[in-house]
Amino acid sequence: MEQKNFFRIKIGHREELATQNLIKGSSIFGEKIISKNNVEYVEWDPYKSKLAASIRNGLQIFPIVKKTNILYITSEIESTILHISNIIEENGRIFLYSYNNENLEKIISDRNNITILNDADEVQSKKVDVIYMDVNNDNEVEKAINHSKRSLKKTGFLMIILKKDERINSSDNAVGWLAEQRSGLDKIRSKIKQIKIDFDMLQEINLGINYLGIGPFHKNYIFAVCRYR
Repeated sequence: MEQKNFFRIKIGHREELATQNLIKGSSIFGEKIISKNNVEYVEWDPYKSKLAASIRNGLQIFPIVKKTNILYITSEIESTILHISNIIEENGRIFLYSYNNENLEKIISDRNNITILNDADEVQSKKVDVIYMDVNNDNEVEKAINHSKRSLKKTGFLMIILKKDERINSSDNAVGWLAEQRSGLDKIRSKIKQIKIDFDMLQEINLGINYLGIGPFHKNYIFAVCRYR
């Protein structure tokens, strides 16, 4: 079944998420490539992409479409960037700012719609439709939110991943699972309160739950979609 910006395709007996490959044969981390009716797709694994996991867990607002300009701020490159590159196509643009620049050029070498930014001044000079933010360190989150207020167009979207506290204080499996889901929520609420000063919170998704029932996707993370006022 086709969506406006990604696909659900049959692989054997399973229905999987996928994007249409912008560059034939291209992948970043060995993602599975599938050909159907002379069209090439790349499997979008929710265990390797927090954005894919949020779609699986009910994401309703997906502002990334053809020609979208995106500021992508991250601590670690994951396969999400490949799929966003496929969705926005040649006339969209990803401005990538990573706190870990190791092997970036090699990872995205064949993706002409991705531009690497080298410092905060370059980040703040861009005006974009969407900011996608996946950073682990709390101080980096605060800095990145400040950058977003300078870079995001009015009524643009912020898609942000927030990390929960990983500490769990129970040995009982059932109780431990509940504690795990609730752990760090005070920290999450604090970050959301900070975000709400300038953004309308549209949707929050717990990536620690997997509605397919085969283990949590990303057990310590919350995915949030916001709109800049």
